[in-house]
Amino acid sequence: MIRDVRSLGLTLLLALVCAATLLTRAAPAWAAEVSAAAHDGYGRMVFRWDDPVRYTVEIRNGNLVAAFDAPIPNSVASVPGRLPAYVDTVRVSPDRRTVTLPLKGDFTLNVFTLNSSVVVDLRGGPDLDPTPAATATPAAPESIRVRTGSHDGYQRIVFDWPRPVDHTLSRDGRTVTLRFDRPARLGVDAIQGDLPAGFGTLTSRIDGDTSVAALTIPPGAEPRVFTSGPKVVLDVTTPSGPEPRPAAQAPEPPQRPAEPEQTAEAPGAPESPAPSVPDTAEATPPAEGAGDGGTGTLTPEESVPDPFIGPTDGEVSILQPGPEDASGADGVDRTPNPAAMDAVAEGGPALAPGAEDAAADRLTQGPGGGDEAASPRGSGGGQVVSLGFSWDQPTAAAVFRRAGYLWVVFDRFQEVDLGLLRRLGVGVVRSVEQVRIGPNSTLVRMTTAPGYNPSLRRDGLLWVVDLMQQPMRPEHPINVQPQVRSPVGPRLLLPVIEGGRVVPVRDPELGDQFFVLPLIQLGHGVFPERTFPEVTLPVTAQGAVVIPRSDRIEVRSSRSGAEITADGGLTLSPEDNRLQTLATLGEGALQEVFDIPGWRREDDATSFDDVRKDLQYAVAMAPASRRGPARLELARFYFANGYAPEALGVLRAIAEEQVEMVGTPAFRALRGATQFLMHRDREAVDDLSHPSLVDVDEAAFWRAAAQSRLGQAGLQAAILEASGGVLENYPPDVRIPLALVAADAAIKAGDDLAANTFLESARDPEFNTTHDEAAIHYLEGNLFASAGAFEAAIAAWKEAEIGQSRRHAALATKARLDMEHRLDLIGTDELIAGLEGLRFAWRGGDFEYDLLRELGDLYLDEDRYGDALRTLRLAASYFEDRPGSEELTERMRTVFDTLFLDGAANDMPPLTAIALFDEFRELTPTGNRGDEMIRRLADRLVSVDLLDPAAALLERQIRYRLRGLDRTRVGARLALVYLLNRQPSNALDALDKTRFAPLPETLERQRRHLRARALADTDNVPAAISLLENDSSEDARVLRADIHWRDQNWAEAARALAELVPPPPSGDETLAEKDAFRLIDWATALTLAGDETGASLLRQRYLDALDGTPFRDAFDLVTATPEAGLIDIASVGGKIRQAEKFRSYLTAYRDRLREDRLSAIN
Repeated sequence: MIRDVRSLGLTLLLALVCAATLLTRAAPAWAAEVSAAAHDGYGRMVFRWDDPVRYTVEIRNGNLVAAFDAPIPNSVASVPGRLPAYVDTVRVSPDRRTVTLPLKGDFTLNVFTLNSSVVVDLRGGPDLDPTPAATATPAAPESIRVRTGSHDGYQRIVFDWPRPVDHTLSRDGRTVTLRFDRPARLGVDAIQGDLPAGFGTLTSRIDGDTSVAALTIPPGAEPRVFTSGPKVVLDVTTPSGPEPRPAAQAPEPPQRPAEPEQTAEAPGAPESPAPSVPDTAEATPPAEGAGDGGTGTLTPEESVPDPFIGPTDGEVSILQPGPEDASGADGVDRTPNPAAMDAVAEGGPALAPGAEDAAADRLTQGPGGGDEAASPRGSGGGQVVSLGFSWDQPTAAAVFRRAGYLWVVFDRFQEVDLGLLRRLGVGVVRSVEQVRIGPNSTLVRMTTAPGYNPSLRRDGLLWVVDLMQQPMRPEHPINVQPQVRSPVGPRLLLPVIEGGRVVPVRDPELGDQFFVLPLIQLGHGVFPERTFPEVTLPVTAQGAVVIPRSDRIEVRSSRSGAEITADGGLTLSPEDNRLQTLATLGEGALQEVFDIPGWRREDDATSFDDVRKDLQYAVAMAPASRRGPARLELARFYFANGYAPEALGVLRAIAEEQVEMVGTPAFRALRGATQFLMHRDREAVDDLSHPSLVDVDEAAFWRAAAQSRLGQAGLQAAILEASGGVLENYPPDVRIPLALVAADAAIKAGDDLAANTFLESARDPEFNTTHDEAAIHYLEGNLFASAGAFEAAIAAWKEAEIGQSRRHAALATKARLDMEHRLDLIGTDELIAGLEGLRFAWRGGDFEYDLLRELGDLYLDEDRYGDALRTLRLAASYFEDRPGSEELTERMRTVFDTLFLDGAANDMPPLTAIALFDEFRELTPTGNRGDEMIRRLADRLVSVDLLDPAAALLERQIRYRLRGLDRTRVGARLALVYLLNRQPSNALDALDKTRFAPLPETLERQRRHLRARALADTDNVPAAISLLENDSSEDARVLRADIHWRDQNWAEAARALAELVPPPPSGDETLAEKDAFRLIDWATALTLAGDETGASLLRQRYLDALDGTPFRDAFDLVTATPEAGLIDIASVGGKIRQAEKFRSYLTAYRDRLREDRLSAIN
């Protein structure tokens, strides 16, 4: 029943399409004439039409092939007679829409349009025979450059004649005609895109011994003409100008014709203004009120460069805009002038030879105005508000409307002052918001009052968006150029300069993703909307927006322009590809695309081997002209019988020896399908995306199947369903794998009906292999899960797990484990164990990538940071070319920061933390954040006496990360670590290699003390003491005492300690603890030095100051005088032990490090 309803719907839809087609073609475009003529070095053909047509022209295999969407007239038969040196015969297709002309030489092609005519030049031909002397050949008309510029109140057009020429100006309604009394080719095409709205097309023609330029001007405008030296200047004052004149019964202003969908743009080059060169002629402004025939001069400051846009060589395919009939909406007759067309054919190039290489100028400035003046364009009335966006460096912008919002996008990020925008936009801007779209882009969306649209201007680095009541269109429409052939395949080229970074955007309202191309070029945008099979470019006021209809779309911006491409080639127009398919199809076997049952030759009574031998013999015996088709039959036989590698080998031989067959649909389809069977999906997509196969359902199905296996299953589901009927005629060994791929795509797209249909097609008990059965069970489980039947899904997956397909067993096991964990049937530990068991069950592709990512997430949830980092690193390294793999590396950096900046590593044992840091050292951030991370880790290591790893960490930091003062500061910390670790030589080395001057006094003194201690520890006491000679700081006195004590120079130690102990306190006060320790050390040094007198005097001075303190007994022991002649052994032992308790210079540092961090010492 469902199929019947769908069939009825398709029937009704087809009927409507047919009816629409009949209505559309009720008034076809017919060619008026085809003319041709030979010239010096080139031959020209002109296809003249009443209305614009779509066409393609190219040279293919030695033939000129031109295809049109209207019938070609019989007069095309006259071309060989008019161009005998270029073409031999003419072949016209049965539908009279394609003409093929075999060429007699190696010519280059140049194609351009003039009004609704298509001009085809074949360059590289012979020069014409010189005319006999008795018959003088008239000189070829010269080429005159034409330029234009917009000024305040008038539009100026300059004809750059090299010498004075007589001229007359006439007017008929809104049509102004300027006739020059000399024949010349006027380069009017160069300025067509620069004339403002309201002006018609500027045309030119040669009329006998004169040349004529004609222009339709806006209502109420007035023309005047004057000269500047040899130049002829036409000024058209606009109604808002200084001297408006009422037009007599002038018709309504013409609407600027909407540019239609194109397959290629008219020839042209992007603007590239040359430096301004002032005119040297003496000039004064034209006399006020000069008449139509009046003369005048051009002021020097107004004579500035103008642009030239000329034709380009190569294939061109255009759908030109045109009115519904010969007369446009403005009432002006737009029927092409036959005489002008004949002049194009007979009179040489429409544009000057070599003009493509000429310097380009432009009249864009008035006297004292700039092209980016900070004032808004004139509006159609109503309020005007200006919104400013300030930047500190050049920034590209895009401005457009979408889903009810006005979007402003920049290719750099900044926080926008929304409050300021609201204040500036009062009365027009109703809401404004900033949407986060990434770290390198800025998006502001706003809603405005109805009818308000943007204009843009720039003042330095400031972008200004002026909102006023006006149509939505750019000042300079971008010439979107479809290119069927380019170095990267079919593409759309936007010839813009100063393109910014392409910004991918996901629409918060619609949910789709599209691309924004901001531009620095002011006022360059898309108009009208351009629609192609795979992309749409909507109207913009600035920049370009690319809305993809396929996941294959890529947008790139470079210095030479922006390009829109697709994996496998961008589909530019179905009509173009149909024409190419018809042109590339050969005869006989090349007409076929897929006939798998026939290729199998199952009806032959002979065996497979006999058929193979017969086909191989046919290849061997075939003449060179038929060897390619014979090989193709052999390749088809191999393919249809499941011998894909053998088929591919034969196809490679064809590609090497019969190159002309490579572009045929038969070859591309067979090679693409063969690549698919060999799981070479990218190569399959490349072949099956060939333009000749665009409208072939079978090719579309195979291509979509290959793209599904590349990870685009959900996006290809609709194509697979629409063309899935091709499976009915396929044998089981071809049908089943294709049906399984299609079923997977339908499940991912949520199309249960299509999924069941394809699974039913895949079920064939007579032919299903164990691999097929496992795949069917796995997909059934996915289908059940998508429908919420979780128990049935788990049961189906278990069936797949016990099958003979390792791949589907692994897929099913992972799906089951995830589902059981989601249903709380198993815990996280059990899930992790199960997934770890699948690590080597199936390698590569989406399965391993997804498995590693999931394991990484689970390890992080369980705080297993080491396992998480190792797993994520595996995924990032194994799949580094996969889209999104950079997110894994970024995630690893985030985890690393969590550990060593946010303090998560503090919960680990120190050795584990340093081991993890060393293992993933490459994740250390650059700059201050990385230095802070190392500082914290070094502090922790030193605090627990892990001095060796702390020293290694600081060594690497000094060697690879630090410079200048920071390096010197960390060098002092490293020296201290080495001293604490009893490695004085390493300490000296650390100090030597981190020298820097000048240093802060505190740091310089600290490094001097560390060096002195290191010298003393290397038994260089004199050098150590010398460093401290003029240092009276307390640290220096302690260090001197420390050095002498360790050297057992008790007298000098006592002298140094005497400087550290304060005088005895008065009254009942006692010494502080630190001073009491030093007093005991002083007394010990005196006793060990044998200075009993000094010790006795010290006892007398300080013993009472120690009363009631824990230090009195020790001091009494050290300073007690033994009985004469007796040695108190216990007393001597106590004094030795007291000497060993001496608090050295490093002991003080150790105490500080227990209370503070290593990094706190300097």
